[in-house]
Amino acid sequence: MKRISGFLVNLVDQLALTCADYTLPAASAVEAVLAILVERLLLQPEIQDHIHEEIDRVVGRGRLPNLDDRKDMPYTEACIRETMRLDTLVPLGVAHRAVVDTKFHGYDIPEDTMVTANYMLLHHSKEIWGDPEVFRPERFIKNGKVDAALDKSLPFGAGRRLCAGETYARQCMFQVFSGFMQAFRVFTADGKPLKEPVKRLQGIINTVPDYWVRVTPRS
Repeated sequence: MKRISGFLVNLVDQLALTCADYTLPAASAVEAVLAILVERLLLQPEIQDHIHEEIDRVVGRGRLPNLDDRKDMPYTEACIRETMRLDTLVPLGVAHRAVVDTKFHGYDIPEDTMVTANYMLLHHSKEIWGDPEVFRPERFIKNGKVDAALDKSLPFGAGRRLCAGETYARQCMFQVFSGFMQAFRVFTADGKPLKEPVKRLQGIINTVPDYWVRVTPRS
């Protein structure tokens, strides 16, 4: 009985997450990406040093970073892109429906068939990325700039049905994250190194459970 009760609780939690993801995708997605990125800083502290150096060099401390700085802060921007690639937020995207009989890569897809794209497979393809399991922001940088041609990831989908909030989300993530990192440094709450990522919570959007982090002002 206890096992069944726990199973039902998990189902209710997942249903609540799914409903929240459908209702407030812009808020939940931005928050989830930044929470995962902060976790990455705890896993690989050297990334934090690179971000701080870039912010100090490009922006300094006298003002907040803004969208005009984005093109001059390739490493910070690349960290956000790499987070969305490695930790695919919506692994199977949003389901679509074939409106006519379709043939795709040799497969017959009848009208009214539900179709989903496996973004997780794309984002973890060795053929495309070489070392997909490694968090390596530099993969998006060429000649000191983020090269969009190197970014084969599709965290917001593609085509006529791609996420309408992509521009808002990318700009919001950059401004919030760069402003936060300009002012603060993050550490694990207990001071011990973080060995591995925590298990994700799965709704439509993959998120991380609440976790503690120690945040200190930069000197």
